[in-house]
Amino acid sequence: MRVPSYSDAIQVLLLQVASDGRGSVLFGESLARAQEAISPFMVGEDFPSVCFEHPLAGKPFLDVTVLLNDITSGTRVESPVTGEHAAMLDWYASVRQEHDDICCGFELDTKEDTLPTAAIHFQPRAHTELVRPFCEIVGEPERATFYLDMAARMPGSWPLSFFGMFRGREAAPLRVCGYLSAQQKHICARNPSRLAKVFDTVGFTAYDRAILEQISMLMAAAPEGVDFQFDVYPV
Repeated sequence: MRVPSYSDAIQVLLLQVASDGRGSVLFGESLARAQEAISPFMVGEDFPSVCFEHPLAGKPFLDVTVLLNDITSGTRVESPVTGEHAAMLDWYASVRQEHDDICCGFELDTKEDTLPTAAIHFQPRAHTELVRPFCEIVGEPERATFYLDMAARMPGSWPLSFFGMFRGREAAPLRVCGYLSAQQKHICARNPSRLAKVFDTVGFTAYDRAILEQISMLMAAAPEGVDFQFDVYPV
């Protein structure tokens, strides 16, 4: 029996996700674009971690994030939407040998007929000393300061873990992200005022009581752990 390639395996996974009518409801017309675009990104020694993202309201579409695990120096993604990535992947291959809990990768936005250049992601987790070298190697050194400043403001129970960016897109934010423990998720689900304290601490003020209650309801409904994201804009 032939062992499926990583590209074959991701196509099977997409077909399973889209079966029983889910494809058109969740992803709309973007599913076919995602199927075509994702295969070149399935590289590395291990099967990449793949995340599917779709909106809860409005016109359905699919965003796909591919996070690479172990790769060798010289690994490349043969896709027109990858952008310059050789130096990034060679640097990542070298530091991954010392830190097996980090990862980097790409996000594909398949909403429009013409796909934009893929966003890039880096997950340093607690290895914040890697943030500045990564941002420098991808030509966005100022983004390191955005991430590290935000990480310093986060409460201890809301640590940052990773970030993503669109290179070369004028005024695009740096998206910083982290994971909540099950305990912290339950606290926020029961008490929306806990969210307000966190938002005030990090300097996010664009919220009201309705937003806090809605977030708490979503956390209560989440069956497992949850992640959070903030967009940090240049000033």
